Amino acid sequence: MNTESSRLLWRVTVSLVLVAGALGAGWAVSQGAQQRSSLATAFDALPASTFTIDYTSWSDIEGSLDDAGLAGLTTRSVVAPLDAEMQDVLGWATSELDWEVYGRIDGGAISALGLGEISAELVRDSFAEKGSVVDGDPRVFQLDDDADVSRDFASTFKWVRVVPERHLVLAAEDQRSLDAATAVVVGGDRSLLNVRMLAALADRFDAATSALLLTRQLFCRDSTIEPDSAEERQLAAVLGSSGRLADADWGGRAIFAGDPQRIIFAAAFGSDAVAREQLRVRRPLTSGPFVGRDGQVADSLRDLRAAESDGVVSFDFALTPSSEQFMTVTGPVLFAGCAP
Repeated sequence: MNTESSRLLWRVTVSLVLVAGALGAGWAVSQGAQQRSSLATAFDALPASTFTIDYTSWSDIEGSLDDAGLAGLTTRSVVAPLDAEMQDVLGWATSELDWEVYGRIDGGAISALGLGEISAELVRDSFAEKGSVVDGDPRVFQLDDDADVSRDFASTFKWVRVVPERHLVLAAEDQRSLDAATAVVVGGDRSLLNVRMLAALADRFDAATSALLLTRQLFCRDSTIEPDSAEERQLAAVLGSSGRLADADWGGRAIFAGDPQRIIFAAAFGSDAVAREQLRVRRPLTSGPFVGRDGQVADSLRDLRAAESDGVVSFDFALTPSSEQFMTVTGPVLFAGCAP
C-alpha cells in the first residue's frame, strides 16, 4: 500500500471513530434525559434564582383529590384547586399531568406543568380558545381580559408558553416571569439543577410525590422557635453539650406515597464538614420530646433513616397513620430547622 493510500485509510478510520464516539455520546445524553426523574426534570424548568419551590408528582397520585389532599400529597399544588375549572375551560385535568412545579422568583412566579398523557397540540388549542397569540408565536398566549375564568385561574395562566419539544407548559401571571422561564427551558439559561445544593436536594427527594423547598430566609422564618422561650430552654436541654444548630442555606421536606407513607426532612449547607457536624448535633432531636411541638416525635414519625452527603443532612421517617399534616409547614421541625 502506497503512502497516499495509507494516509487516506487513516483519515477514514479516524473519521469513523469520531462519528461512532459522537453517536455514543449522543445516545448517552439521550439515555440520561430519559432516565432523569420527574422531580429533576421539573427543577430543570425553573431559573437558578428561584427561591421557593413547590412540586407535585401527579403521576403518583391515585384516587380522589380530596383523599390526596388529606394525605398531604397535593398540599403544595397550585393547580389542584383549579382542577374542575381546568376541565371545564381547557378540557384536560390535573390527573392527566405527569408533574407540576411552582417557583417564586424576584418580582414574580412561574408554574411548569409536565404534560404526561396530554398532547401538546391539545394544550395549545385549549389556550388558543381563551387567549391571544403573542408576537405571532403560535406557542405563546396571553389570556383574554374578558375570559370567563376565576381570578386564581387568570393569575396562574395569564401568560402561557407551550414547549412541545420538552412536552411541558410554562405559565405565569406576568410576561417578565414567563420570559425568565423561557430563557431557561428554551434558551439554555442556568436552572435549579445548575445550583449544587439544589441538585443535591433533587437527588435526595428523587421519586417524591410532593416537595417543598425554601431558601434560607424563608426556611428559617418557618422552621425555628422564639428566643428566650420555654421551647428554646427545652432545645438546649436536649442538645446539651453536643453543639448548636447552624442555619441551612436551603431547607425542605418531601412526602412519598405508599404504605406507609414516608417523609424526608432535609437541610443543605455550604460545606460538607458543616453538614456532617450538623447530622451529629441534630440527631438527638429526632427522638423523645418533639421540641417546639406537642407530644413525642414517635407519635408522628418513626423508623428513622438519617444520612449526610453532598452537604445535605436528611432525616427520612415513616409517617404514623394518625400523623399530623407536615406538608403545610405549620410549626417548627427543629432537627431540620434553624437556630432560634
